[in-house]
Amino acid sequence: MVATNKILFFNKEDFFLHKIRSSIYYGYSLKKISYFIDYTNEYYFKNEKEMCDLFSDISVSLLNTVKISKMCNFLIKKKKFFLPKYPYIKNSSNLYLKKIVFINFRKKISILKNKLIKKKYLFRIKKELNIIFKLKISDYFLIVMDFVK
Repeated sequence: MVATNKILFFNKEDFFLHKIRSSIYYGYSLKKISYFIDYTNEYYFKNEKEMCDLFSDISVSLLNTVKISKMCNFLIKKKKFFLPKYPYIKNSSNLYLKKIVFINFRKKISILKNKLIKKKYLFRIKKELNIIFKLKISDYFLIVMDFVK
């Protein structure tokens, strides 16, 4: 017997963010998702004291858990994001995102006659793309693009 805790999010405060993600995933509003999800804000990564409090009546499970953990070699790096790579391109995700953005920009902007407004949009797009490239999150935006399609 071991002491375990189902983990769906890292911190207790992340419950609401997880609820939002679940709402998007399942296609329900935040109000309706509460009827469909079967978890609470307690499904977070608990620290040693919290686990000891939870399993104080079953101390052997705590001892067994410690024994198993000593056989493991695993490190969780905090505050580092592990975003997946966009799998459908051979070259740079930055170049691919830029290409898609400008193709769609040309389609949508063609109805505007005012060149000043076109320049403002173009300036804003370039600024936003530079931020995305600097943060190295092009793959994220490509994945979201596929999700939205």
